[in-house]
Amino acid sequence: MENTSGLSDFQLENGIGPVTEKLTLGEIDLAKASKGEKAFNEKCASCHKLDEKYVGPAQRDVLTRRTPEYIVNMIMNPDEMGKKHPETKKLLAQYMTQMPYQNVSMQEALDILEYFRSVNPKK
Repeated sequence: MENTSGLSDFQLENGIGPVTEKLTLGEIDLAKASKGEKAFNEKCASCHKLDEKYVGPAQRDVLTRRTPEYIVNMIMNPDEMGKKHPETKKLLAQYMTQMPYQNVSMQEALDILEYFRSVNPKK
């Protein structure tokens, strides 16, 4: 299928935002995952649950659906993702709610990713 989105192949797979190359992920860092859980509960849990659709999609299995880079770009750049990325547009049409930017630092976004890695059913 031809890419008519105007996005690069990297952006189609990994989203639009500050992450412009593949992340190097090692073993799960439980200290970072713990910080990520705290950030998730403070900034994300009003719309996202781990195991149920809520205002937004369930997150426990998000790493089976999206790349780590996509997840961080979505956290860091939800507005542009909602306007330009075809998969995010589909989610917006399904959930009818634009994810807001939650004033998350890059380190917090990476910690949230680590939390998702730690709870992923296929880790």
